[in-house]
Amino acid sequence: MAAAVLAAACGSNGARPDGGGDGRIDRSGDGAVCNAVSVPLPDAGTGGPIRYYPPTRFALGPIYGTGCPDFGGCEAAAAATAPSVAAAMAAEAEYHLDQLAAYDIPITMYHFDGWDWSNDRDCSFDVGEAVASRLAAEHIRALLHFWGGCTTEADFDRVYAQLGHTLAGFYLDEQSDDALAKTATDWAQGRMPGDSEIVMKAYQDDKGETPAGLGMYGHTCYVNDLHSDFVDLRKGIERVFSMADTLPAPFNEFTGYDGYFRPDEETFYRRIHFGAMQVVMDHSPWLHASPWNPVYSASLLDDYRKFAWLHRELVPYLHSYDWNAYETGEPILRDVDANKYTTRLGEEIFVAYVTDYLANVPQLDIALPPGEWIDYWDTRDVVSGTLHRSVPLGQEPIFIANGAIIPMDVSRAYTHHGTEMSAGSLTVLVYPAGDSSFRYRDDQANRWIVFRAHQTADHLELAASDGLSQPILYRVERMIAAPTAVAICGASVTVGGGAGIPPAASEDAVNGASAPAWHYDAGDDRLIVKAFP
Repeated sequence: MAAAVLAAACGSNGARPDGGGDGRIDRSGDGAVCNAVSVPLPDAGTGGPIRYYPPTRFALGPIYGTGCPDFGGCEAAAAATAPSVAAAMAAEAEYHLDQLAAYDIPITMYHFDGWDWSNDRDCSFDVGEAVASRLAAEHIRALLHFWGGCTTEADFDRVYAQLGHTLAGFYLDEQSDDALAKTATDWAQGRMPGDSEIVMKAYQDDKGETPAGLGMYGHTCYVNDLHSDFVDLRKGIERVFSMADTLPAPFNEFTGYDGYFRPDEETFYRRIHFGAMQVVMDHSPWLHASPWNPVYSASLLDDYRKFAWLHRELVPYLHSYDWNAYETGEPILRDVDANKYTTRLGEEIFVAYVTDYLANVPQLDIALPPGEWIDYWDTRDVVSGTLHRSVPLGQEPIFIANGAIIPMDVSRAYTHHGTEMSAGSLTVLVYPAGDSSFRYRDDQANRWIVFRAHQTADHLELAASDGLSQPILYRVERMIAAPTAVAICGASVTVGGGAGIPPAASEDAVNGASAPAWHYDAGDDRLIVKAFP
């Protein structure tokens, strides 16, 4: 394994390494130096990718969608009087986009389900130019159900001529098979290389898409339609787990796609957690199972927004494991337990899904993987072994491995991982414990970046290998006292010691800074540092 020498500490001006090669960097004017830290570069790999095509970030969601009017209920009043099925779907899509914007809920794709998006089922996007333009302006990709008449390259070309790169790809279903999956994938990769998605289907009723085909061509797949109750929540989890070794990102539409009943409030809470803590978060409900539906409480809407943002924030972490699956075939969902409904997402995150009513199971037995784990909802709580605890609505079990480094994309404050000022930087959560590292896939730089943390009793070093494309916002958790000094040099930070730069007045002052900066949040035991590679 190769190594890159990076600076881990600087004096007050945040100087960068000058390439002198001796591990000591003179800073202009005051003679201070940086101390070298060796950061391992990732292995070259196995010699080539294992999966059929490279993964995309946008495919992981959050996804929202509709099948209105023929494959889903319509919420928009205008849909009822629309002159065509595509016009009804257009009214529904506009309504959803309005609601998502009003409630500040993020999505990366909008799923046009069924065939109503194409009046004549000839793979023409008849939902209209206004919807297409809005999607493009809001950077939301269009995922089209192939029942709209999309089965040949000529069909695909027709709708691509209308949508261009707003088109994400196609959603396969009954009547599709492995050959169509390959044809659609080859076409999409030819038109939009590395920037498209074909969603396949597992547990298909007509069995046209086989396990072999899913394993060969699939990246994402859904596990067929299920009811919205706890019984089928369990079934959905079991199906997702069963596909974890077949392809990287199997998922269940998290309210089940139930044509008869929407989830009750408690079930919806638990399903939101399930949705966010899958590799793909997809909500394309049949009935009006929208979080803003008046049958649900305002607190549930808040919970939905919080978890939707958490999933979006976790995409850099999930995408890194997704890319690793592309190169090595290693699964993202690990140590799955279909009896206890628990899994790891990668190595650093462990989740236990809640699959019954509180009245039936007032406390949950949670068997943690080996090692120490941090309760996501209370980072002061470091636990191991088997836990027996109650699970309040909206605080479903999520645990972070002690020592974890987790890259995130943060642009809101809902999850307390940053603020709107964090946008444009890569947020990196650090839970220090001895030596740890994380391999992050930087798409913009088209390379792997290794983050490293080294903690001793009175010292913490953070560093990254060369080539990162963004500024870094390190968020060091579980720091029970303000540091004596923080020194920043390039992408590297030293906490402790005698030299450093003065603190900033607030978190936002750091998040929005254009030069190295840090702030200690005593209320949350958190150190926030901005560094510039």
